[in-house]
Amino acid sequence: MKRVWKLFKVLMMLVLLYPLVFLFTGSIMGNAEITHYLQGVFGGREQWVSWTLVPQYPTLVSYIELLLDIPEFYVLFWNSLIYVGCIIAGQLIIAVLAAWALTIIRPAVRNVILLVYAVVLLMPFQVRMLPEYLVLKDLGLLDSPVGIILPEVFSTLPVLILYYSFSSQPKTLRESAQIDGASEFQIFYKIGIPVAVPAVVTCVLLALLEYWNMIEQPLLFIKDKSYWPLTLFSPQDSYGLGTAFAMAFVLTIFVLVIFMLLQNYFEEGLSIISKE
Repeated sequence: MKRVWKLFKVLMMLVLLYPLVFLFTGSIMGNAEITHYLQGVFGGREQWVSWTLVPQYPTLVSYIELLLDIPEFYVLFWNSLIYVGCIIAGQLIIAVLAAWALTIIRPAVRNVILLVYAVVLLMPFQVRMLPEYLVLKDLGLLDSPVGIILPEVFSTLPVLILYYSFSSQPKTLRESAQIDGASEFQIFYKIGIPVAVPAVVTCVLLALLEYWNMIEQPLLFIKDKSYWPLTLFSPQDSYGLGTAFAMAFVLTIFVLVIFMLLQNYFEEGLSIISKE
């Protein structure tokens, strides 16, 4: 039975890794070879699409073009980093303070606020799209990076995650600190924040996964392409399909590396949330 379970896990791992292998294979193919395999998609005629994991003529020309011949790649890459970094920083500042406040207010008020937060969390972007557009238009923030960052800073998900992390901490820690004469602020930054580090990392990773790949917000709120994130940049028309595969692989591997570095904290943070 254990062998069957191990085999099943190996098969699932291969299935999950196949999209990444697919992108990498396409990124080291020449444009002619990619077009040959994907004629059913780009050839203008109906036929089965084939693919191979071992290119006949592997080449790194797509990465050379992407990294050396396309300056827009770096502009939009830094745009994505700025968007994600500002959103995560803003979310943590607001969420940490709001979550801690929820743990010390009256239960009746807290339950109402948590219910409202949960309802807002369940609303997809398609529901919030028009109200956000109208508000940003009235504030004069359309076609501006601030118009992308500001609405996402007030996301309710990190508040809920950090609240459950704070509320799961033993009450004896706070009581002992209060007996020793610690103020509420000292309890917050000396006990609450250090214990909630896994939850903070969980919020960071979830925000990174969501906003590193965002498409709808910049596409709707920003017309100036110089402010676009990297997800909206497609070099296919100018440089060929190989460069598009290379860019997609770089986008994916960047997030994957960060996730692997913080995986232990992420798992610990999720375990705290699941217990609640």
